[in-house]
Amino acid sequence: MRFLDALAVVRIVAVALVLAALAPVAAQAAAATLPTVTISPLRGTPDATPTTQISFLGVPASDLSQINVRGSRSGSHSGTLEAYSTGNGASYLPSRPFTAGEQVTVTAIESVAGETATIGTSFTIATLYTIPPPGKPTAPAPPPPGTTQAFVSAPTLHPP
Repeated sequence: MRFLDALAVVRIVAVALVLAALAPVAAQAAAATLPTVTISPLRGTPDATPTTQISFLGVPASDLSQINVRGSRSGSHSGTLEAYSTGNGASYLPSRPFTAGEQVTVTAIESVAGETATIGTSFTIATLYTIPPPGKPTAPAPPPPGTTQAFVSAPTLHPP
């Protein structure tokens, strides 16, 4: 029994030494990785509205800079960056609408603890479908002379 206990202790110590040796490497790798930022509308969205806002989720507004929003037809879009009250994101509110059917490209710089990365997305503004006006309503054809109408659900009842 004592031999098994000693073997278990040796294994535990070996695992602890390996983990202690890897801790600085893991900490350095974690420090070099910027937080993941989700930008909405997501890349490839085919039907954003002309008045859409661009949301940056996952970092405070203070970590974002040099936001560039450009429509393929409408050109550059200035706007304001509004921070979320939760502190983990912000929305870019363009100062004018996009043009229907155009491709919008968004880029920004994310900076955290001295590390920087360019982030971005692209999406398409929907082209709205115009519903044609209804045609002139037509009256139903009268029943043939000498026939009476009946209800399907109550065939013995005849409307006037």
